[in-house]
Amino acid sequence: MKFKRWSWFLAALLLVTFAVSVFAEDNYVVDAKKWKKKGPYTVALCNISVVNSWRVAMVEEFKYEASKHKDIKQVVVTDAANNVAKQIADMEDLITKKVDLIVITAPPTALVPAVEKAVDAGIPVVSFDSVVDSPKVTVKNIADQSEIGEQLAQYIATQLKGKGKVAMLTGIAGTTPGQMRYEGALKVFKKYPGIKVVGQVWTNSAYDQAKRAAENFISANPDLKAIYADGGPSGYGAMQATYEAKRPDIIVVGTGSNGHFNLWKKWRDSGAKVRSFAIQDPPGDSAVALALGMKLLRGQKVQHIEKMKLWTCTDKTLDKVARPDLGDDYINSTFLPEEMKVKLWGKK
Repeated sequence: MKFKRWSWFLAALLLVTFAVSVFAEDNYVVDAKKWKKKGPYTVALCNISVVNSWRVAMVEEFKYEASKHKDIKQVVVTDAANNVAKQIADMEDLITKKVDLIVITAPPTALVPAVEKAVDAGIPVVSFDSVVDSPKVTVKNIADQSEIGEQLAQYIATQLKGKGKVAMLTGIAGTTPGQMRYEGALKVFKKYPGIKVVGQVWTNSAYDQAKRAAENFISANPDLKAIYADGGPSGYGAMQATYEAKRPDIIVVGTGSNGHFNLWKKWRDSGAKVRSFAIQDPPGDSAVALALGMKLLRGQKVQHIEKMKLWTCTDKTLDKVARPDLGDDYINSTFLPEEMKVKLWGKK
């Protein structure tokens, strides 16, 4: 047990160190002349996994963006099924195939040697989402995961006027986004002595796990004032738990899913005073990353570090965001055109 505690501590420390290193890294204009080459191009998405609807949308966003570039002749998409060794092998294969551009979302440290090998072989690498922590990465398209946690927590603190009991449903233990969001939220809550965190559970950002955890927190804390969730399905699970408990007074935040938004709207429109908020990095991160890479291949200026704009949903925008005609796992922040939304998430 002691070994497990120390292993978790070291993993968390490594992730926090990664977060600091990424945002402390100097920014500069990439020397596009080094990467300029004539098309047509073969571009690749090297993906660690497709484990949820956000990542499904992310892959589709990449493909759709590629379809808009007439000088792209081939698109290669790999899926490592959350297996680091498989993703390293995928990178080796892409290097062997001499693709023109690699866009990658991967664990921050494990893929460093493979990514650096690709860059040394003359292949520009654009990293996004879970960003590879190497200065050799050509472009880093970063969504500030700490800011997501901070804004979710700040909404709660503001609504509660700095006082009340809060339960925390965090995402996937050991992942960069999960840890950074958690740390960001704690940073905010620590500013308010009147806020008491009654407990924290890693939910794998899963609806069922989050719903059970929320039900337990509500049962054990009759005076619970808010539930912090930093995932889409987990926020929906928390909202469902408060709905079934007939507790609209409990604030629920999350990164948003269509199920969350539809239930929020349904409950609010029934006359209940429901307070909720969502913020997320859009799955279109992959499309932006590809567009940045294409600029490099065409010899255009690109910053080494590009920061993604985060997407939010508030009570004022809820009516436009909620889509009762689409499935619960629809990602409302997607850039995809309407026909693709219906194809991917339309109710059968």
